[in-house]
Amino acid sequence: MRPCLPTELLVTFVAIVNRGKFSLAAEDVNRTQSAVSMQIKKLEELVGSPLLQRDRRDISLTSAGEMLLSYARKILQLNEEAVAKLASPGLFGKVRIGVPEEYAERFLPKILASFANDHPNVRVEITCDLSTQLRVLIQKQQLDIALATSGVLEPEAKLLKRPPLVWVTSDQHFQHEKKPLPLALSVGDCYCKDLALKALKDAAIDYWIAFSSKSTLGLMSAVKAGLAVTVSNGGVQQEGLRQLGEAEGFPVLPVTYLALHRNPSSNNAAADSLAEYLYRAFTEK
Repeated sequence: MRPCLPTELLVTFVAIVNRGKFSLAAEDVNRTQSAVSMQIKKLEELVGSPLLQRDRRDISLTSAGEMLLSYARKILQLNEEAVAKLASPGLFGKVRIGVPEEYAERFLPKILASFANDHPNVRVEITCDLSTQLRVLIQKQQLDIALATSGVLEPEAKLLKRPPLVWVTSDQHFQHEKKPLPLALSVGDCYCKDLALKALKDAAIDYWIAFSSKSTLGLMSAVKAGLAVTVSNGGVQQEGLRQLGEAEGFPVLPVTYLALHRNPSSNNAAADSLAEYLYRAFTEK
């Protein structure tokens, strides 16, 4: 039977490598220097190879020591994660979250993968829709959390970022030079559409609606195909598109707000935790 490597021996081994001296490592692991030496001797006996080369001044790793160091750090990290998860109460239940389509595609997979890894017993239900509709679903208590963009920041919402609203066109076509201007815009109530149409009216630019869709991805597909120009949150970039600005004769659009909305009637610890994951993901650099 192969020997097991006790974590306390690995802790001492890694401390020696990190600190470069037995005396300093002894302070870190709260042992005497002779006890640290005995631990390394025991570890070398278990693996059957010398791990450290020592002279009067320096400590260096043998080839076996280099190999063990990589494994030791992984073992200690997994040990720390296991202890942390077992020491804290697990979360259970369901979280209903709403996200605009463009943010769901780019940001949500990584965030939800991390959340699922830490809380495997929580079921997450996702709704993708326009921001205006997501705020309605929060008000109707049909969602626990919603990420939504808007031209104003509601008092009860938690600011995540300020993505600029920009004009975009295909990087292979020139629909933005046509008069009247062909537009691809969302169907129904959409603050992006309202801001875009107001800006065009104020700038006396004629336009017509060439393409309409409830889907942001559908709008972007139409633009990439060279059918029209649209507006997009500048924080979400896609291949095949380029921004338009004052140099091309387009009016500047206002900065928008991406905010975290919570259902005030939802007393849900799992939703609280996911909200914190989302906040950190968007605000931490």
